[in-house]
Amino acid sequence: MFTIAQGQSATYGGLSVKFEEVVVDSRCPEEAFVLCIQRGDAFLKLRAETPRSEARQYDVQVLDPERRRFVHAGFHVEVTALEPRPFVAGPIDPTDYRLTLVIE
Repeated sequence: MFTIAQGQSATYGGLSVKFEEVVVDSRCPEEAFVLCIQRGDAFLKLRAETPRSEARQYDVQVLDPERRRFVHAGFHVEVTALEPRPFVAGPIDPTDYRLTLVIE
């Protein structure tokens, strides 16, 4: 399991996965969780490559079980968390995001 900041990469067995950006974060704010009608989601751009494969960009969703994982060059990658959750008080600074993922 790896936890990385936006702009950083996690490397495992020759696979490098870079956390490029949070495109949209519409998750329900932490303080208003019981008031939200929909839970929302966070949409991310990740880039994966190995020494023997071309780099490819993947669009993933943090809360969607089918869209939070992908396979690249035989490696299985799954996003398990994105912190912090949004706050009612205002937007999250992109440098504060931390992505947790598993590579197998």
